Amino acid sequence: MPSARLVPVSTSPSTDGAGRVNVFIHGYRAMASEVEVEKARARVAATGAAGESYLLDWTAGRWRDAAAVTAVRAAYKARKVRYALSPLSLLLDAGLIGAHEAAQFKWMEGRSERVGLELPDLLREVATGRPINLIGHSLGARVVHRLLAEGDLSRLWFNDAVLLAGAADLNAEDWPDCVARLGGRLYNVYSRDDRILQITPDLRRRVGRHPLPQVMVDGEERVVNHRLKGVGHVQHWTRLPELLSEVWPACCEESHGD
Repeated sequence: MPSARLVPVSTSPSTDGAGRVNVFIHGYRAMASEVEVEKARARVAATGAAGESYLLDWTAGRWRDAAAVTAVRAAYKARKVRYALSPLSLLLDAGLIGAHEAAQFKWMEGRSERVGLELPDLLREVATGRPINLIGHSLGARVVHRLLAEGDLSRLWFNDAVLLAGAADLNAEDWPDCVARLGGRLYNVYSRDDRILQITPDLRRRVGRHPLPQVMVDGEERVVNHRLKGVGHVQHWTRLPELLSEVWPACCEESHGD
């Protein structure tokens, strides 16, 4: 499987060598081809986020894997015409595809955590000494969580983190530690209309459907929960240019290191 990589997106005109870096981290199956990478680059550029922006491309599953399972079943059924449309056959199809989807999601869930631990090394190549903002969608939020919880953050300065429809665990005990490693705030953007997170394989409670508990750092509230109504799971990513400035006030505000 290809290694994670940072894909340059854009630099705002006001950015100099000390300007901030924004890292956008996609979720499950969001960038499975170069065409989708280019669409994502355009989407991120359209947010108008100030500073130097990158996409983290980390190969989070492919739609063609599920298609392969379907094709194998179809080939088998073509030789067994009398059983092709039987209730038992249809149930078996649904079960096999569902099991494959659950297994792939859990595999990518584990991969997202490994990528979170690898990301600091990539960031040190482009952002040492500069304020970094992390924007993670779906499993991308899980990357952010693991990075802040257990990553080696030496020579890195993290400002804000924005979780969009996050597939990170709501009940993780280390959220206060994660928030404390930010110089700014953690923005948790969630929606009760997110049906995808509602049916993830293990049915755990995810931050993308619930508000995070407040965390105080130096007497200041550092968690901002923003509920979106009528916004589904994938729409948090496809409508990124429209939504990001709404949920993250600093989106288009330039900041500089000391």
